Amino acid sequence: MVKNKKIRILDPFLSILLLLLLIGLFGGSLWNGDRVGYEGFYNTRLVISQWGTEIGYGVLNIIFHKMGFSYQHFQIFISVVSMSLVFRYLSRVSRVLFVSIIFYAVLMLPLDYVLIRTTIAYAIVLNALLFLYENKKVEFFILVVVAFTFHQSSLIFAFLVFLPKDFKNVKLNRYMMISISLILFLIFFRYSNLLPSSISEHLSYYKPSVKNIIFSVFLHLLSVVLIVYDTNIRGRDNESKSYEKYINFIKAINILSLLIIPLYFQADIFVRNFRFFVFVNIIYLVQVALATKRISLYAISYVFMFSIYLFFYYIYLTANYSINPMIESNFLYDYLIG
Repeated sequence: MVKNKKIRILDPFLSILLLLLLIGLFGGSLWNGDRVGYEGFYNTRLVISQWGTEIGYGVLNIIFHKMGFSYQHFQIFISVVSMSLVFRYLSRVSRVLFVSIIFYAVLMLPLDYVLIRTTIAYAIVLNALLFLYENKKVEFFILVVVAFTFHQSSLIFAFLVFLPKDFKNVKLNRYMMISISLILFLIFFRYSNLLPSSISEHLSYYKPSVKNIIFSVFLHLLSVVLIVYDTNIRGRDNESKSYEKYINFIKAINILSLLIIPLYFQADIFVRNFRFFVFVNIIYLVQVALATKRISLYAISYVFMFSIYLFFYYIYLTANYSINPMIESNFLYDYLIG
């Protein structure tokens, strides 16, 4: 338990301050790599049928447009909703909340504010995990479906509904074998031209290279193995007994996450789901360490390596379209510097 009185007093204040900053950076953005596309959708997709399955985002888009709000106002609304949902999840799983928000601000926000539909969808899924943790699988599934109406990739998380109630007896070897079987099945299914042409065309847009497939599979396996080893150590640690259910939960969802590896062979876009799990893992490792004052070499290695992965692979490589404009093309920047 974190007993520092000053931290307990400052945590809520700093957390709210950081939340407002995130909303300002997100909602106050004037340009980014996807801004033109999203603003174009806002002004032209004014019929629900134009949004396909993503009618949740579409309905909001249409309502705000018909009420006469500018796209900037709509973006501010989206930033408030999505950042509040992220804040709610972090507040439920964090011992020291502002630390988690800092990790989110550095490792996730610079890309999240660009991928608006994905961001609000995954923020909903984060809160769905809270229901899953309480074994409220109906509520979990409903929220995943709601997230699906904002970005269709969210439906992939529905497989977590098969998580055992006690989060135990989820064997690593078993799910690795299932994952390998699914890889072979999906490869056969796709190259036998059995997929609908609309799905095949969409996947071909994100066609992965062999190098990217190997890289993604390796990192995902490494991520799961490190988490499993760390949770096994914590299972023998008396200081972690009060967090046993949460530890088993994190271990179980990571092992089940092996089931999305076959999708890496289909399209690069599915790596965003792995990014989601990595963020959940980093917050877990940092906060449990703060709460128990115990940390393993596996945890240190994970937080170090995968923080670099999240920042370099998703943010640094797209800096001119993400982190740079987030700071320089922003109301806050114009107000404070301009």
